[in-house]
Amino acid sequence: MYKLHKKLAEGGQGEVWVCTRKTDGKEFAMKLVKYKKNKFSQKEIENLVIEIGVMQIHDSPHMLKCYEAFNYKGAVFMILDYMSGCITDLCESDFEYSEAACKYICFETLKGLHFLHERHIVHRDIKSDNILFDKDARIMLADFGCAAQLTKQLSARSTFRGTLHWLSPEMIRTLTDPNAKYGTAADIWAFGIFAIELANRQPPYYENRDQHSVFGKILNSTLGDRPLDKKWSDEFNDFVKTALQHDEHARPSALQLLSHPFLKDAEKCKEECLAMLEKGFKK
Repeated sequence: MYKLHKKLAEGGQGEVWVCTRKTDGKEFAMKLVKYKKNKFSQKEIENLVIEIGVMQIHDSPHMLKCYEAFNYKGAVFMILDYMSGCITDLCESDFEYSEAACKYICFETLKGLHFLHERHIVHRDIKSDNILFDKDARIMLADFGCAAQLTKQLSARSTFRGTLHWLSPEMIRTLTDPNAKYGTAADIWAFGIFAIELANRQPPYYENRDQHSVFGKILNSTLGDRPLDKKWSDEFNDFVKTALQHDEHARPSALQLLSHPFLKDAEKCKEECLAMLEKGFKK
């Protein structure tokens, strides 16, 4: 069915390969998730079902698509869109990129979040690792293993999920307050941290790896009027500040953020973003 070519990544649970479909030569990414001790835990099964389900049920140009998934020889295989890299690659690169490129990436990422939130889905792990790009400057959300579906009966969540430096204050409060809840606004906070990560090359407090210390800094966060490095515009700083309001009820939705003045000409920035990606990440 598929021919493997090049391993792109390898982690504790599996691998990602470039592959082609034998029938037509079309290129895909193949994600292999390996069993531990010949079986998955219940939590791992739940995460896989969520991840595959979100990608297969919801079709959007701003979300990674899973074309098929199957179980074979001790692993689950997912056939996914082939992307050139993740935004972490950009943040860790040694070349400069413009505010226009940041603007376009934020714009496209927010469109993906708006798509999810309209369907009452919380991603719960927005960060540069999970935002992908390809050679055509398509920007896609990925890694839906932490995603959660909200309903009329369950319009907020209390389960702690996510990655340390991108966690929202309300999500952290669920660890100590049994009545604490969070919803899609938690993704908006994480998006604001991602925007800082994109501009400054790393999120706030990244040098601090002590969980409780980072929790305290987030809960008492005072990132100031200019959370970004000096070279970035006032509009970019205001955009980030708007996403990072401590009161989740005052935080704008993805749709509201899409109308922020910083993004007014974002669609016109695609060509500059494309040129930057072609220069830095030749296939």
